[in-house]
Amino acid sequence: MSMDEFAGVMEIMQSLYPNVNVLGNPTVTTFWYNSLKNIPAEDALAFLAEWGIESTRFAPNIANFIEHYAKSCTPDYKDAMEAWGDVMKSIRCYGYPRETEAMASLDEITRSVVRDMGYKNICMGEEVDQPILFAQFRNAYEARVKRKERENITAARLGMNQQDQIERRD
Repeated sequence: MSMDEFAGVMEIMQSLYPNVNVLGNPTVTTFWYNSLKNIPAEDALAFLAEWGIESTRFAPNIANFIEHYAKSCTPDYKDAMEAWGDVMKSIRCYGYPRETEAMASLDEITRSVVRDMGYKNICMGEEVDQPILFAQFRNAYEARVKRKERENITAARLGMNQQDQIERRD
């Protein structure tokens, strides 16, 4: 967002929360602007509107803006049960011998958890082992989703988009 757009966002925030005066001190203004400049003005305004409706007691801080933006940029991940259903479906469709095709049919997070657990180990598991395998899968999957969400928040704080994240990993 440009400095003019930022000033507009802060004026709206000040109208919602009169005790907040970000624009009154040049040092504070510069700090807030440098922290939020990677967030599009439309997203900042939408966040302020949402924040004002949900929580009118306290003004949002920089971290609130960044977390909201990161969550809006983060895709909705499946829950562990749905991801496990995808694993079982890939096993039914491709079976034990076609691991490559089965893994290709899974999304990134599910694939990494299955790779760590061992696709063939899951295939070879007997029916009585399924609840145990699912519990192990659920714990690993939920941890991966949380880590991915934290990465997205960190990237938003650093002003990186998803393409920048991908390039940094390579």
